[in-house]
Amino acid sequence: HGQWFPPRFQCSQNHTLPRQWIVTYAVPFFGLDTLGINIEFKGVVRIDTYLSYLDINQCSMSHYVPNAFKGSDH
Repeated sequence: HGQWFPPRFQCSQNHTLPRQWIVTYAVPFFGLDTLGINIEFKGVVRIDTYLSYLDINQCSMSHYVPNAFKGSDH
């Protein structure tokens, strides 16, 4: 199960990154241990994306429509 984090404003101290709002999604991944018997935690994949790049639609939609924000317009 992945985790969405609240939007935050990216402030680059050395001005190498644009100053924009970003949202983060992180998900753990697992794999077999060295013996190939047990499943163990291997790490986390983290994705940061600029909110300006997203088409956020919070309206209600059918259950089969892939949209992480659907139905969040309350």
